[in-house]
Amino acid sequence: MLSVLTEKKIRDLKPKEKRYVVGDSDCLYLEIMPSGTKAWQFRQRLKTGETVTTTRKTLGHYPALSLYEARLERDRLKIARERARGHGLTAATFREIAEDWYAKKCAPVVSAKYARAQRSRLEMYVYPTLADKFPEEITAPIVLSLLRAVEAQGFKDVPHDVCQLIGQILRFGIATGRAERDVTQDLRGALTPSRQTHYASLKNPREVGELMRALYALPDGSAKRLLLFNAYTFVRPSEARLAAWSEFDLENAEWRIPSERMKMRRVHIVPLSRQALEIVKSAAAFQNVTPWAFPAPRKLSAPMSNMTALATLRRLGYDGRTMTVHGFRSIASTALYEHGWTGAAIERQLAHVDGNQVRAAYNYAEYLPERREMMQWYADHLDALRESCKI
Repeated sequence: MLSVLTEKKIRDLKPKEKRYVVGDSDCLYLEIMPSGTKAWQFRQRLKTGETVTTTRKTLGHYPALSLYEARLERDRLKIARERARGHGLTAATFREIAEDWYAKKCAPVVSAKYARAQRSRLEMYVYPTLADKFPEEITAPIVLSLLRAVEAQGFKDVPHDVCQLIGQILRFGIATGRAERDVTQDLRGALTPSRQTHYASLKNPREVGELMRALYALPDGSAKRLLLFNAYTFVRPSEARLAAWSEFDLENAEWRIPSERMKMRRVHIVPLSRQALEIVKSAAAFQNVTPWAFPAPRKLSAPMSNMTALATLRRLGYDGRTMTVHGFRSIASTALYEHGWTGAAIERQLAHVDGNQVRAAYNYAEYLPERREMMQWYADHLDALRESCKI
């Protein structure tokens, strides 16, 4: 098929009210935007069985990428796709694989907050460089250059998160027959080591007892109840502050956090100790006026904000290097391990990830009798530390 575009014809193409496309030859097109911008696109219709899909890739902008150079790039891509098909792979761009991964392996599996974070990393750091590339075009140096650019913005941990994200998508591409290898495996040791950070928490048992005394001395209110509830249940802060009355079974002293509110999208059972149950019951007067167990002080129709409990800790004299709301989890983990409770029960109660995903989908009630006993022991342990700090 003869080429229909020439350099003169391209220069004569004028912008219109709406964008439009002019074809050249053999899957090469020029898109003209209302702004006057002209972009080369490679579009190809592929048939797999009875399914026909159209893939597209932006090659560059005219005149930075000339007609001759656009045709060379078009030919290179066609060869790359034929090579991929020859290896039994389905030709797909990184964006296509990533969007499929996000829809199947990210959004339905992790918490909404974590899914939003992954989406943000894709849009901000990954897609500008990799979106239109085919997996076979992505090399370790290309990914490293991308990560170095993120690192240059002053981030130390984010490049590692982005590298892990790219690797997950490429491995998904391998599993679905659209990629051959994960090049991020070649980058081990290439990035500046991330500084492992942990949420600040108290380490000395006496300090923990003093904190419990300070919490009990607070004026009655949602902030006090929420912090004590966090202390006794050691769930993640967002899981506690968004607790709804519909999730509690007070008769059986049990709190079931639905999967959509959990980090790894699994139902989580929290046996309520006598102390935790009393805290929930003390707010029962609000049950008919708000769906939230810990409503905002000035707006009962909304849950407490994520800063209220933290601000309360700050007013008690605990800065960010000393204690955080998330730190209650570390305090509990340390105490439970030191006093001989089984690691399986502790990790299950902390709602940590189970390596076996099939088993993890059904094990939310696992070790429940031991966990009930453990939660009551831990609540009594905190009370004993509080009592030991009395002058």
